Amino acid sequence: MWLEDTPADVRRLFDFYRECESIVALEDELLFAAAPEVSGWSAGHHLFHITLANELALRNVRMLVDGGSKWIVHEGGPSLLGLLSVHHGVIPRGVGQAPRAVTPPARPDPTVVRDTYHSNVAELERLTGDLDSIIAARGGIPHADLGVLSATRWLRFAGLHGQHHLRIMREVLEALPARSA
Repeated sequence: MWLEDTPADVRRLFDFYRECESIVALEDELLFAAAPEVSGWSAGHHLFHITLANELALRNVRMLVDGGSKWIVHEGGPSLLGLLSVHHGVIPRGVGQAPRAVTPPARPDPTVVRDTYHSNVAELERLTGDLDSIIAARGGIPHADLGVLSATRWLRFAGLHGQHHLRIMREVLEALPARSA
């Protein structure tokens, strides 16, 4: 049986945002520089992807806490991929493709990327002011690939997914000539 540790999952998500601060502060040219040998996306593309994905994850947590949304279901659970990802913390690299809703455009607007990052942090702070409500939330909201996730599992996924992309962002930045000089 899986024992959830929501406070630890929230800390992981806050740690992700704290660790991204130096990336968010990069000059646009470096933030969006390509390192195709590492990834098809720049660090800025990864950052925008994860903040878009987390914006949806946090919205789902909010809907589950508030209750009453048409998206909430009371049957089903995580898919096999969901169990691997959310339960075991395994997010395979380079296997999946980001859903269209969280795929950054070819040339993201740096201001929008940074604003989305900051709004994620603010929403996470608002949401986690009452962890008991998150833990007590009933039902789940389906993820396209991971199955039905509860509020606590959406938070866990957001942190794990964020850490996954943070590793890639670091690799991209380390591969850039300007960084290695």
